[in-house]
Amino acid sequence: MNTGKVAFLIIDMLNDFVLEGAVLEVPATRKIIPTLKKRIEKTRNVGSIWIN
Repeated sequence: MNTGKVAFLIIDMLNDFVLEGAVLEVPATRKIIPTLKKRIEKTRNVGSIWIN
């Protein structure tokens, strides 16, 4: 993979969906947060960009 041509996009991870008790809470969204954190770190380490 050419990391110079890779971007990692995170779309609609809004507090209104993720936070407990939020107006539009979707509890299942919290399950993916640990995986997203790992992917963001890996993306940064290889020099690619990530957009949130």
